[in-house]
Amino acid sequence: MFTRNSLLILLLISCSNLQIGDNLNFDNSFTNNERFLLGSCLRDFNEQSLSFKNFTFINLTGNVNSQGLEVDQILTLSFQIDTVDNRTLVIEESISNPTNYLSSNVAAEEHKYLLETLLATSCLKIIDFVS
Repeated sequence: MFTRNSLLILLLISCSNLQIGDNLNFDNSFTNNERFLLGSCLRDFNEQSLSFKNFTFINLTGNVNSQGLEVDQILTLSFQIDTVDNRTLVIEESISNPTNYLSSNVAAEEHKYLLETLLATSCLKIIDFVS
């Protein structure tokens, strides 16, 4: 019992000491998951300081068919990046997703996957901007 609890404490300590990047500053609009995904992607490209601001993630649903079984979702992500030399990049990404469910565990996992996809696409734009 003691060994199992000790391993859990060691795991938590090692995860809390995981350092993604010293030069990436996020405001409170980003969740820890979004910070981790962007920080992991930009780990090797953070020579200069970047400030991430005003994160929004919107899920728009429309075009429900006559039977109410299929909908089209449009997920939109946007945020702003400022550099030390006063350059600004505004990221706006969206993805359309036809689906036949609105609320379920499958929908939540797909929503998470689509957010990660949008952040990965955004990361490529950030790398081009920084390089």
